[in-house]
Amino acid sequence: MADPLTLGTMGVAAAGGIVQGIGARFSGEAQGAAYRYKAGVALLNKQINEQNANWALESGDIRSMEEGLKAREEIGQTKVAQAASGPALSPSLLIKSA
Repeated sequence: MADPLTLGTMGVAAAGGIVQGIGARFSGEAQGAAYRYKAGVALLNKQINEQNANWALESGDIRSMEEGLKAREEIGQTKVAQAASGPALSPSLLIKSA
């Protein structure tokens, strides 16, 4: 049989190993929870960025349509102003016939 000091040392070493194993388990669980949280935040950020990109595209489409309408309005106002100023020479009247 081993002396009491050796048995005590072995008992303390075994207890230390058990405590270390329990600590490692809780540490692993906490680290896993932290990674799951970070993954959830990353997923939400991805969804927000996709939504912002869609809004930017829609906003660009609307601005483009508004600019097109403004340009057509200006062309129409120019034609109205020219028509109101009297007869205009059309390009077909400028061609001399032989």
